[in-house]
Amino acid sequence: MVDYITQQITLYPQIEKDLIEIQNYFENKLWHQLSLKLESLLRTQPVFKGQAAYELYSNFISQFDSRINQLKFTTIIALLGHELQDVSLETSLYDEILTKSNWLGEEAKFCLEMDIVIRHLKESDLLSAKNRLNKFEDYVKKENISDAVVFSKYYKALMEYQKLSGFSNEFFASAILYLGYTNLEDLSQEEKISVAKDMITSGLIGDNIYSYGGILDSPIVEVLSTTIYASYVQLLETVQQGNTPQFHALLASPAIQSLSPEYNTLVTHASVLELKITLMGMMNIFIERSAHDRIVQFPIIQEKCCVAEDKVEWLLMKAMSVGLMKGTIDEVDQTISVSWINPRMVEKRQYGVLRDQIAAWQTKVKDALHIVEERATELYV
Repeated sequence: MVDYITQQITLYPQIEKDLIEIQNYFENKLWHQLSLKLESLLRTQPVFKGQAAYELYSNFISQFDSRINQLKFTTIIALLGHELQDVSLETSLYDEILTKSNWLGEEAKFCLEMDIVIRHLKESDLLSAKNRLNKFEDYVKKENISDAVVFSKYYKALMEYQKLSGFSNEFFASAILYLGYTNLEDLSQEEKISVAKDMITSGLIGDNIYSYGGILDSPIVEVLSTTIYASYVQLLETVQQGNTPQFHALLASPAIQSLSPEYNTLVTHASVLELKITLMGMMNIFIERSAHDRIVQFPIIQEKCCVAEDKVEWLLMKAMSVGLMKGTIDEVDQTISVSWINPRMVEKRQYGVLRDQIAAWQTKVKDALHIVEERATELYV
């Protein structure tokens, strides 16, 4: 074992300090610290690639794999599998562990199965990936799963399958769940960018997705602000605001048109986007009004949403049919009385609107209190 580490120090002098630390942890049987150090090394210094990554497991990690936390072990194996760069080697690694490691619990085995799903997806083998996902679908519904890593593994595999299958709505939901169970610090910059831009794309073209506050305020989207995808975030903000003129200006800008294949996807789903931004603009009209001012005239909607006069009523009926709102249309007076709006996460720019509405409500409460105090008869003599 010592000879193996010494050999690696010769091959990779740039990580000599890390390897010596790993050797010390091993010799002193500090298994927890050893597992943490190995994971950190594989994330930050991915020097073990191909056959070298496989040998790191077979010559070193396999000697103490049963002594470390099982889920931490599967995380390390997943990092190694990513670096193998060879399907046969990756297959051999996962199969060897699953067949020979009887000490592994259900959760650890499940994590390895999800890594195999991701391997199938790398090979574009959607059928094998789907079959394995279906096989373990019921497992994640159990109430006794102890670690978020298990859910993170499942939703990562599921969203990658849905991405390749073109299921935009499902991908969006799975991506949100994946981020909820995943520590963003464990993702590489490349992975963060990939997930963020794919979430924006699915959110824009998904048929039944009309709320983006949760994405826009998510730390993962902030990663795009310093990349070529910064304008992509602006496009999503424009759709959230329902600003049709600004949306068309951004869509025609070189910054957006240079994003391929994202721009091509948006063009393909142009009709979905047009309807979505129009509905979002209309919803903002109602959201930014107080609860006592929900009767809106058609001309206001026509101007705000940039639609023809004869399309306003159809637009209102469409919003009701997809569950965005409830209300009563008055065809004589050409008005809509809104009784309910589908709740959605508030974005930062709407904080001011909420503050003003709360302040107006406080004023009304104070005025009502003063009226009661001035006009109420004495209850006691």
